[in-house]
Parts: sequence; structure tokens; C-alpha cells
Amino acid sequence: MEYPFPEHIVNQAASRHKKSVVSRLADICKQYGLNSPDHLARQLFVLMEGFCITARLIGPDSPPADVVQAAQALIQSHRN
Repeated sequence: MEYPFPEHIVNQAASRHKKSVVSRLADICKQYGLNSPDHLARQLFVLMEGFCITARLIGPDSPPADVVQAAQALIQSHRN
């Protein structure tokens, strides 16, 4: 849950969590030797966030296969 006030404790906790997810994704991208790991991590994070919101709004009929294919395309574009 996030609040519109950046100084609110809930918003700060959510922000720290999201930043930690991006950091973990970047570490994984680096571990696999992908190009521009920080950039790729941010792209994958945006994709994940979009899917999470869409899944909540649409429900079980949301298109998970499209998310997997999009992530695979992003990852492939960052390979040597």
C-alpha cells in the first residue's frame, strides 16, 4: 500500500522495498553478465509492477504469458 505523501511511513517503507527489489534484480543481471544490468533491472521492475497492478485489476484472466515473453525479450536484448 502506498500513500500520496512521500514523508508518510508507509510510503517510505514501500519505496525502500521497491528499491531493494530493483537492487536484487540488478545483482542477478550482473551475476549473469548481462549488458547494462542496472538499466535492465529497472526495465524488468517496471514490467513486474505493471503486471502486479494489472493482475489485481483484471484478476486471473490477466495475461501472464505476455509478461514472460516481454521479460525474455528484454533479457535477450541485454545479452552479449
